[in-house]
Amino acid sequence: MYSGAIKALEINMSNQNKDFFSLYKKTLNIFELIITGNNKEFLQLDNLSILSIFNESLSKNENIYEKLITKNNIFFKNDSFKDNVLKIIGNYLDLKDNYNYNRETVLIKLEERCLRLYNFEFYLLKFNLNLIENIYYCPEVKILDQLNLLEDIAQTHITKYFDVIKISGNSTPKLGRSFYSKDGVILRFCLKGEMRFENVSKVLCKNNFIMTRKKFLGIYQILTDDIEYILIHIKENFFEDFYSKIIKKSFFLHKHFKFSPDCLEILNSFKDINQINLVLFRLFSRIFMEYSEHKSFDKNENVIEEIVKHINENITTITVADIQKKFFLNKNNVVSLFLEEFQMYPSQYILDQKLQLAAYDLITQKNKISDISENLNFSNSGFLSKVFKEKYNKTPLEFRKIKQNEIKYLES
Repeated sequence: MYSGAIKALEINMSNQNKDFFSLYKKTLNIFELIITGNNKEFLQLDNLSILSIFNESLSKNENIYEKLITKNNIFFKNDSFKDNVLKIIGNYLDLKDNYNYNRETVLIKLEERCLRLYNFEFYLLKFNLNLIENIYYCPEVKILDQLNLLEDIAQTHITKYFDVIKISGNSTPKLGRSFYSKDGVILRFCLKGEMRFENVSKVLCKNNFIMTRKKFLGIYQILTDDIEYILIHIKENFFEDFYSKIIKKSFFLHKHFKFSPDCLEILNSFKDINQINLVLFRLFSRIFMEYSEHKSFDKNENVIEEIVKHINENITTITVADIQKKFFLNKNNVVSLFLEEFQMYPSQYILDQKLQLAAYDLITQKNKISDISENLNFSNSGFLSKVFKEKYNKTPLEFRKIKQNEIKYLES
């Protein structure tokens, strides 16, 4: 879509000023490798944004790094993370080239400027300094060969700090032993479908994740026909390198979360496991910022958390009217909260939670369908069977038989 505009602007810049064009290509390569992990999915629009900055500076004969580090300039209007990192890289190169400071002095000055507001972006810069300088100070004739080598080096981050597993589709094994490591932290994200872990009381469902540290979750079972699930193992050396500055120890008391729209947007960009190593830094930046303080930033989040807790404690008898009365809300307020948080009406949410409990009961107990229906306060077992099949594409008895056969197969 943007390739024609990019090509025209690059030709224009190359014809006007070869040195400036070379500087643009190096800046673009740094940004592409450090921020997007050389992921072509993001490259064209990012390329156009950076190219526009250079073209404006070229026509006005400006110092490009003075423009990059100006506080009021927003280059990536919908992505503050990219914007902040580009500014910090600009600060680094400006101080190093225009003021002739050595690396240690530049880092001290940058830490004073950036650490309080942009601590993760600063550490991402610091971690990748060799990469940045190898690109920036590489002779133009060698830049492409050098980039290929540096890309290989960058890809090793994924083995140094992270292990990543992504599973998706209806052909995924429905049962197995969950991943376990005594080293580091494990994050399990669910983008689609539902799965249950033997040692976790709550089902992992769409737009939720579980964080565990040195805890075995036992056998997993995929409850839905289709699943999209990402497991990220953050190794201990990640915390050794970054822990003291960006993560509070109390952070690991948390276990089960609903992730924010920002995290969801990043997760949805996981297209190719081989290209996400540095995108993971971006994801953790969001997670640590949002959850490390043990408090919500939004009043509505506190309200919905209390409502969900109340629903879980009274799942067999709870009604929307009960929620209104308990929390002094009118029906429209309750509906708005649930549509914003869960993209479903409160009555749908309550039914969904009851069906998850029914699924759990079918797998772990030998209760009759009529008993499950009565225990969960369904109007009758026929209604339970109807709504259960709508959710799981199987009747309760079919579901129980399949899941119990899976367990027998695993144990044999």
